[in-house]
Amino acid sequence: MQSTSGTIRDERIGIGAAVGAAVVYGAAYPATAVALRSFSPLAIAGLSCTIALVLVITLAWFGALPRPAVAGMTAPHLVRLLSLAGLGGLGFIAGVNFAVALAGPTIPGFVATLYAVL
Repeated sequence: MQSTSGTIRDERIGIGAAVGAAVVYGAAYPATAVALRSFSPLAIAGLSCTIALVLVITLAWFGALPRPAVAGMTAPHLVRLLSLAGLGGLGFIAGVNFAVALAGPTIPGFVATLYAVL
């Protein structure tokens, strides 16, 4: 059983991590607007997904992330996984980049950050 001070410390770490995630998530929209000056929305999505893939592979390589069990992977599971990866990864980020290109970074940055808090 944890002591009260340990629980309070864990809560503070959790709150700090949530605040940090909201700030970084909200700051991504102005950064996207700056990147849109030089690249297309699809190119930015591809670049960000490539960077994320390298990060995940590196974390899995060093054991910080558990490696997926591929032994039980069937064809329908693989189709679902690739569909979700395409829609939730590259497709979603490209859509957000198009929204930032059309509306500017301010509205998506505030709305998306507040949505995470609510």
